Amino acid sequence: MSILKPDVLERAGIALSVGGDADLIGALAYAQTNPNAEEHEERVVAEIDARTELASQLMRLKLGGDVGVASRVTLMLERWVRHQRAFRQWKMRPGRADLVSRFVRQGLDEWLFETCTECQGLQLVGLDRGEIVTRRIRCVRCAGRGWLNEVPRYTPKSPSMLGAKVRSDCRMCGGGGWRTFSRVRQRKTEQCSRCKGTGLRIASDTERARALGVELRVYQHYWAKRFSWLADALDHLDHVERRCLQSQLRSGISRA
Repeated sequence: MSILKPDVLERAGIALSVGGDADLIGALAYAQTNPNAEEHEERVVAEIDARTELASQLMRLKLGGDVGVASRVTLMLERWVRHQRAFRQWKMRPGRADLVSRFVRQGLDEWLFETCTECQGLQLVGLDRGEIVTRRIRCVRCAGRGWLNEVPRYTPKSPSMLGAKVRSDCRMCGGGGWRTFSRVRQRKTEQCSRCKGTGLRIASDTERARALGVELRVYQHYWAKRFSWLADALDHLDHVERRCLQSQLRSGISRA
């Protein structure tokens, strides 16, 4: 299995979050604020204009992880959806105005967190085979008390008289009541079934229908194609900004 190197946007995100790589950050900032970049002239249907505040804040949220702009980005993206020509043809029941908000939040969440949560993007599961797993378990001998029984203690002055009772510590756990249990993880390496070996998050119909609060058949009939439409718009923005950033890094940043 080959591990892919991080692309230019992933490197920019790391630079924004932990610092460093000033040229990369500068190129990203210039690409975001340069309305005359030729990459921004590439227009298609239902594109999120890369020269708008929405596009800039979307990339800031995805690359830099700036959660402070998440609420504003969600509202702006919802406003953008409502102003699209395709939205005029959507059929929704009266009283379900929250559907658009739910739709935008779910679609944005899938775009921001696109890595499979099962394999963490490694495409395989079971790579931790042979790893030693350590955990604490309750001592079975003393039932977690730390002692077995109480025995009377004889006082030194009067051996014939019983004094206060003392507890004898459990020898198995040393009186702690807990034991450290270690074992070697036995697991077969295989392709991740959740992402089908792609390493990417694949949202299920059930997950999306639950997020929208609609029946599964309603989602499959109306909303499945709408999620694809929104994903295409966000992916196109990602593509345009990647090309613009690569171009700025190759040609250098104009400081005039």
